[in-house]
Amino acid sequence: VYKYFQNTLVIMMMSPPRYHIVEEVRDHYAPFFRHMVFCGPKNNSDYGIDIHGYDIVYGNMQYLAVKNILRHYLSNITMLQKHAPPMDESLLTDDHITGMLYVADDLLIHPWSIAAKNYNKKMPWAVQMGIGHIRSWEKVAAVPMMAMESKFRKAGWPYWRRNHAKLNRALTEAGPEFRSRLAKAAEATHPIIYKWSKYNRLNYTMEEAREWTVFYTIIDTYYVPREMWMGYIEGAELMAKYWTFGECAIPTVLRSLHPTYEEMAAQFYWSGATAADCVRFKWSVQVDSFHRCRHDHYFAQLIYQDYDTRVLLNNNATF
Repeated sequence: VYKYFQNTLVIMMMSPPRYHIVEEVRDHYAPFFRHMVFCGPKNNSDYGIDIHGYDIVYGNMQYLAVKNILRHYLSNITMLQKHAPPMDESLLTDDHITGMLYVADDLLIHPWSIAAKNYNKKMPWAVQMGIGHIRSWEKVAAVPMMAMESKFRKAGWPYWRRNHAKLNRALTEAGPEFRSRLAKAAEATHPIIYKWSKYNRLNYTMEEAREWTVFYTIIDTYYVPREMWMGYIEGAELMAKYWTFGECAIPTVLRSLHPTYEEMAAQFYWSGATAADCVRFKWSVQVDSFHRCRHDHYFAQLIYQDYDTRVLLNNNATF
């Protein structure tokens, strides 16, 4: 597992109310991730680990920090943290890092599951995406992997209408070449995604309408290959210009980088009654990560107490 991620830059997004658990976060992932950078809305070093502060909007504009870190890394590799796990600075050549994995502090990643599935590092990874069309104001629905409980999928996804006009302006400015890539992504999208997203009700399935399709999902984790970083940076800057919500902005940008993506098997629980189910899947290879409602878990030490198992998973290359 460690070898699988040894060339991956892992960006850990911390929110200020959880800065105090940064050491637990670091310790949980240390057996698996070699290169970790911790960031948040403001600088902090009170808990033994530097958290780099960025002028980002609290909530879902974290992609501003990500694009700044990637831009900084491309010009100055000393951005990488100097804290544990130890890094061999001699290995940090210009081409050593081959991709970026983003992880939010309210999501527990299963690195062993991702490594066992051997996701393609030449294309983006993300949670299952829904599809919408900015020429329509009809509601769209959360696709199954965005919410484990069906009641949240039936209610309609609330951020669509709030970002509809912003996405329209962003895609208009992006130009025909950017939109043609989205059209290819729409063509590559499985029909069941159209159905789950409630897209099939719309009269925008013809080829000439596909360039105005956009994508959405939960962006608590995703991966971008190194060769796509500049495209990500440019797309993120365009979306940020119009204050586009991250869960619309980043999926759309990712699909503009590549028509398909590796679908990460995350489990998102939004109801307190079922949050306890997360723990049942903590060592599962089928599940890549889980999110608990209200962001109320203390993270690794209360849920992943079995450190020996983590070490075993790290050392077992055949797992």
